[in-house]
Amino acid sequence: MYAAGTDVLPRLELPVPLMIDNTACQSILESVMQSPKVKHVLVRFHCVRGWVRAGYLSPVHVDTKINLADIFTKPLPATKDKVMVIVGMIEPYMDTTRPHPSGAAQP
Repeated sequence: MYAAGTDVLPRLELPVPLMIDNTACQSILESVMQSPKVKHVLVRFHCVRGWVRAGYLSPVHVDTKINLADIFTKPLPATKDKVMVIVGMIEPYMDTTRPHPSGAAQP
């Protein structure tokens, strides 16, 4: 059976690496036993754990300094702000270390 539009999707080689900078999260994903200490974990996390067990995802430890997702979740030093300007994610005047060129307050 052929599904229209599937020929434009990229082919993924399984398992897809899941870059994690949190060693506790990685050990919980890879553990066979369920600990009573993780009862508070959300149901969607258990779904990801199932994908790891099924072989769709492979948790890989990545240093937090090179984790690209951190630019959306943690405060950035000025050097990373400059990288975001270069790749076009933010405008140069949005730099928090300098006042806006028009003298207006920044958003």
